[in-house]
Amino acid sequence: MLNVLLVFIGGGLGSVSRYGIGALIKQAGWVHFPWATLIANVLASSILAIAALLIADRIQEAQLRLLLITGFCGGFSTFSAFAYETVELYRKGATGMMALNVAVNVLLCVAVIYIIYKKA
Repeated sequence: MLNVLLVFIGGGLGSVSRYGIGALIKQAGWVHFPWATLIANVLASSILAIAALLIADRIQEAQLRLLLITGFCGGFSTFSAFAYETVELYRKGATGMMALNVAVNVLLCVAVIYIIYKKA
């Protein structure tokens, strides 16, 4: 139950942070490009990478991993998880799987949104 609570708290903090970035960008008048999404994705990817390096494979810090990586970064941007998993495939020498991961994620996600919008 504690693990679920940690993910919940981290996710909530990540979501609120994402909202805050969006509000600041909108207030600044930067509305002609999706700056908030770009900033959230880059920040979440950076936080995920730093957190993964700092707590890499340390069993005693599994709860910190749930709070920061699964919770906060997941609530802030799932793109960070996608980016991390893509780099991990590359680091393992699975470049074909890496390319497939990028292509399938981008194509399917864009296609699903396009199809749903087209039907609306």
